[in-house]
Amino acid sequence: IIEYIEVKSTVEKQSALIELSRTQWELAKTLHIDHKGYKYNLTVVLGSGSGEARLVQLIDPLNSWFKGEMVTQAVQFRVSI
Repeated sequence: IIEYIEVKSTVEKQSALIELSRTQWELAKTLHIDHKGYKYNLTVVLGSGSGEARLVQLIDPLNSWFKGEMVTQAVQFRVSI
């Protein structure tokens, strides 16, 4: 596989909260840990359907997160005994 491309869209034009599934985040994490994060491309379409759509691309979103370029909202954790 050359590249994984995940595309999300929103009608918001400036910024938006985008949800990734656990599977999507785990894949991005695995590729980042394996030094292959450049293979995960998260593309967000802002202003979808407005005629003024813009693309925002995050290559290796975990790296963007670690560098503070991306902000996350609440994260859920499962605790088991």
